[in-house]
Amino acid sequence: MWIKRDFLTIWNPEDCLEALLVRGPRQIGKTSILLKMIPPPLSKLFLDDPNEKDRATKDPEFVVSQLQLPALIDEIQRAPDLLYSIKKNIDLQRHRRIETGRPTMPAAFRMTGSNQTEIDLALRETLAGRISVFHIHGLSAHELWSHDPSITLTDILFRGGFPELWVRPELQVVPFLNDYYSSFIEKDVAKSAGVEKLAAFSSVVRLLAARVGELLNYESIGNDAGAVGKSVKDWISLLEKNGLVYILKPYHSNLNKRLIKMPKAYFLDTGLCVRMQAHQERDAILSIPQAGHLFENLVVAEAVKTRDHFRKDWELFYWRTKEKEEIDLVIETNKVLCLIQVKLGSTASGEILVPPALLATKKTICRAFVVATGGRQVQSNGVEIVPVGKFCDYLLEML
Repeated sequence: MWIKRDFLTIWNPEDCLEALLVRGPRQIGKTSILLKMIPPPLSKLFLDDPNEKDRATKDPEFVVSQLQLPALIDEIQRAPDLLYSIKKNIDLQRHRRIETGRPTMPAAFRMTGSNQTEIDLALRETLAGRISVFHIHGLSAHELWSHDPSITLTDILFRGGFPELWVRPELQVVPFLNDYYSSFIEKDVAKSAGVEKLAAFSSVVRLLAARVGELLNYESIGNDAGAVGKSVKDWISLLEKNGLVYILKPYHSNLNKRLIKMPKAYFLDTGLCVRMQAHQERDAILSIPQAGHLFENLVVAEAVKTRDHFRKDWELFYWRTKEKEEIDLVIETNKVLCLIQVKLGSTASGEILVPPALLATKKTICRAFVVATGGRQVQSNGVEIVPVGKFCDYLLEML
């Protein structure tokens, strides 16, 4: 079973340089996306295979010379020497273009990469100016509901966006996510980055999940996890770099000295967040104490996925003053601001009050609305309510 990915609806090989990298965590469908691209790859190289990795490491020049283009190379960070041979191939294509006028092939080398620390080290001095990079996340609520409108909000919160959990419903969520944490987050991400205190690192991840949507206080988390604040900040930055969490920064304005300047943290997969909170019962998700923040997490993650999967140039923030005037999500383009409140429910009361300092930023407030759990898109007591299932489409129409 294939769940259609939003990214493929806007992808055009003609918009790419000769190399293409789809980056994001493991198990989110990067390879499947590359396999579905048109035109399809003519060669495939899977570097998780020890034999393929060994061959690519020992003789990268020969391996690249044998590829039929376009080619798919999975987990490129496993054999970084391939990048030098790819660079040589691309430069040769460009020289031929100058001599013959024959264009180079866009997206000729289509690569995936999961460990962003290793990828950045590998790419830094090889494919600059030759590669288009795309950030991909797990399945969004928009993709899931487009595939099957009968899917429940509770299911999305509990299962998250790992495609394997949706195409194979017989898989048990809790063991899958436990294995994912130990195999990818702890071993692949943390160990490869040199994290030695894995017990403290795991405590930080769990505390971060428990405090999702709250102001991010590194020292406080460190005190509870038995780690110093600098280590906590470095570890959370590592999770952010690897596409596991999103750090939502406060909207900046020099016009208002009362603004809170601490960021917030959200998990880009709600299922992983729920698992790190140690909840095991799907049907109880909307009644747990963290339910409001968990739904807020879903909305923020959905905005991030919509931006990245549709290649939008949006900046995401929140707004809060010391007097607790707050806008849960502020989306900024080069011309306008969109103000969003998040409510666990299907109704809203009162109006969204736009802080005067936001009006003074000289940005047009294009819309202020509430994202709620369900129901129809309505006006209630002067407030526009958008159900989370229509949130992605609404943003794309408006911004």
